[in-house]
Amino acid sequence: ATSRTPQPPPPRPMAAPKRHAGPGLRLAIRAGVVHSLALDELDIREDALVLVEDGAIEDIVDLTPESDLDMYVGPGVRYMDLRPKLIIPGFVDAHVHAPQYVFAGTGMDLPLLKWLETYTFPCEARFFDTDFARQAYGRAVRRLLRNGTTTASYFGTIHLAASKILADTVRQVGQRAFVGKVSMDRNS
Repeated sequence: ATSRTPQPPPPRPMAAPKRHAGPGLRLAIRAGVVHSLALDELDIREDALVLVEDGAIEDIVDLTPESDLDMYVGPGVRYMDLRPKLIIPGFVDAHVHAPQYVFAGTGMDLPLLKWLETYTFPCEARFFDTDFARQAYGRAVRRLLRNGTTTASYFGTIHLAASKILADTVRQVGQRAFVGKVSMDRNS
């Protein structure tokens, strides 16, 4: 059995360009782009222009030395050249216990129930204090976003006001998320 080094797909021919510099277009970002089209198909573009309108990607255009950048960038378009950096999709975390950010990495040597009793339950009880919740959730959400998590499913605590603060924090920083209030009647 021989192993083969995966090769990037051949460049796709550029579609007939549209006149992108319309009134709704706000951002054109030039960089390398890597994203998956399917589980076994990776799209690698060494020099591309990501066109964003109203916060959504409208198009990704392959650029060549012959490309007419003015075709895509014009008045009213903010142009950013990020070469040689890469643009990759954001991470999705489908299971985040947001209040546990406060003591992340602590007590890893304990069995689960002892860890819950020692760290989780006492810490989560502090989220009745909305000032504490605002500070803790602000740090947690911003850290995830800074590390590339653009979408998350958050578990809060049993405290409704704190869960609303978590939802407000997510909205303020522009992260996509589901936020749920925990419902429990043991050790609460």
